[in-house]
Amino acid sequence: MSRFFSINAREVEEMPFYKMVEMTSAMEAIQSQEILIKLNIADYPHLKEESRAKFHKSVAKKAFIEKEKVYSFEDIEKIFFNGG
Repeated sequence: MSRFFSINAREVEEMPFYKMVEMTSAMEAIQSQEILIKLNIADYPHLKEESRAKFHKSVAKKAFIEKEKVYSFEDIEKIFFNGG
């Protein structure tokens, strides 16, 4: 758990059960995302140029988060209801 969160063993022992469940779910999501990225990286040399560009853009977008972006209601609606 310390790989994902800055907590020590004692903090884990004292953590409420619901919080442990939340953190475990988050860890599983992160691990799944890492696996998908590794699979994409393994496929990268075999991708067509269009797919390669789409993958690169996706990773770059996540790596370089826009600072102080102001979201409109429409932006928020797209994120929550249309998957971004």
